[in-house]
Amino acid sequence: IPPMILMTTLGLKKVSPEVVEAGKMSGCSKWQMLRHVYIPSARTEILVGVNQVIMLCLAMVVLTAFIGMPGLGAKLLAMMGSFKIGRSFEIGITIVLLAVTLDRLSKAWVAKQPEHFDKGAPWVQQHKFLVLAIAAFVISIIVAQFVDVLSEIGRKQHFSQGRELDTFIKKTVLTNDVLQGVTGTLRYVMNVYVLIPFRDFLLSIPTPAFIMIIAAGAWKIAGPRQAAIACAFFTYVALSGWWDRSVITIYYVLSSTFVAMALAIPLAVWGAGPPAQRIDFSKGLNTGMITGLISLVFRRSFIAFVALIAAGVGRYIS
Repeated sequence: IPPMILMTTLGLKKVSPEVVEAGKMSGCSKWQMLRHVYIPSARTEILVGVNQVIMLCLAMVVLTAFIGMPGLGAKLLAMMGSFKIGRSFEIGITIVLLAVTLDRLSKAWVAKQPEHFDKGAPWVQQHKFLVLAIAAFVISIIVAQFVDVLSEIGRKQHFSQGRELDTFIKKTVLTNDVLQGVTGTLRYVMNVYVLIPFRDFLLSIPTPAFIMIIAAGAWKIAGPRQAAIACAFFTYVALSGWWDRSVITIYYVLSSTFVAMALAIPLAVWGAGPPAQRIDFSKGLNTGMITGLISLVFRRSFIAFVALIAAGVGRYIS
């Protein structure tokens, strides 16, 4: 709800005064001003808010499973709890594909401007894509009544590869000595030298000092009003008796953020670099080609090394 409110408010405030004045000069009532002036002018911001709400709702599909909501989130939670990685991967890919599709469609809706037709144009001409969609929908329903395969697609798991992925991961990936060595070492280093000391350091800070640090940071970034709000909020947390658990939650958030930055920023820098040079072996090898080949192998090896580290982090988190 807050993103939708924020974007709608932003769009309504950005309406040009000239447009508002033109509406008033035309004799529009308050409802007509809202319906024909403000909302059409704020269309882009409102649709961006719709896009953000869709993404936030999809991000909550797993969390809603904790309160008994059915759907992909409940299945993903159940599969992860029983360590069925392959089927969990399939469900995760499904959620990602749904998110990407809805995100692209909502963004396209934002970019698409309303079409205008001449007065008296046929309804079919004005809504030709809607007519085609309804026709395709009706035809699909009719065909599915006579072709059993079409009625079963998406309702049964005939095409699922989750069990095969489970077997492959458990018998091949998780038993790999190199991967076990990398993840074991990474888990030990992260636990002993990074995560546990960081957690103990945060818990060792006295509560008043912690609150003052938060208030000082808020004052520096956003001013005295935000500092007072942050101080009041953290004071309530301290008085509620959940201070240690709250600090541990902060520790989780900060640790996850730092790990994500440590992995994502180098990959982003690498991805923003020039594309790898293509090597034509038909012309023979020279010093430049050998150097390019070594550089290419090194860059790909770096990606493989980062992937192994990411696997270790994933194994640690799980």
